[in-house]
Amino acid sequence: MNLARPLAGRRLLVTGGHRRLGRAIALHLAEQGADVAISCRAGQGEAERTVNDIAALGVRSLWQRCELTDHGEIDLLVQGIADAWGGLDGVVASAASYRPSRATAAAGVDAPTILQENAWGPVQLVLAAQPYLAQSPDGRAVLL
Repeated sequence: MNLARPLAGRRLLVTGGHRRLGRAIALHLAEQGADVAISCRAGQGEAERTVNDIAALGVRSLWQRCELTDHGEIDLLVQGIADAWGGLDGVVASAASYRPSRATAAAGVDAPTILQENAWGPVQLVLAAQPYLAQSPDGRAVLL
């Protein structure tokens, strides 16, 4: 193992990796030597900037648009990365709905949509990635 880059050779996916916490995670993993793919629902400019910043660290990077409420898109995301890189060693589910609002506004929130985006989407991501993670010597999934 390369002590300076302990994740060298790992192929990882970070959902929501184009901004905020997801971007920080993606960049940190790349600094550790991992190839990092990111996904986002919107924010193509931010995604391209993040992918370029990751690539500047000397690792592979790509991004793909994915709506995490659509199981078909999740399957295509995982399959596309696995096909491009010959597998997948880990996923970090950091994408989430971000709707800043006052706590008193919670009664007006569309709970089924929020549950789909923030709970069922990440579960579907892990289910789609599971065959690849099982083939990896140290496959991991992290849900935030």
